[in-house]
Amino acid sequence: MSNNSTANTQPQVFIMSVAETERARYWIAQHPHDETACRELTYSFTITGIGRQVTVRCACGTKFDCTDYNAW
Repeated sequence: MSNNSTANTQPQVFIMSVAETERARYWIAQHPHDETACRELTYSFTITGIGRQVTVRCACGTKFDCTDYNAW
């Protein structure tokens, strides 16, 4: 068994493109929500074999794929 303890201590940084940021901001502004139910947003970054997918999820459960597929 190898010791990979140092491999897991490095932070991962994900940067959204301008297009992804604009798409996410537009969706957030247009998302019909109750102020108390939708105070939290989660940004998820999924690494695939050909690129990185960006998903924004509201606390109410609604999610939006704002990935810039043109950048793949």
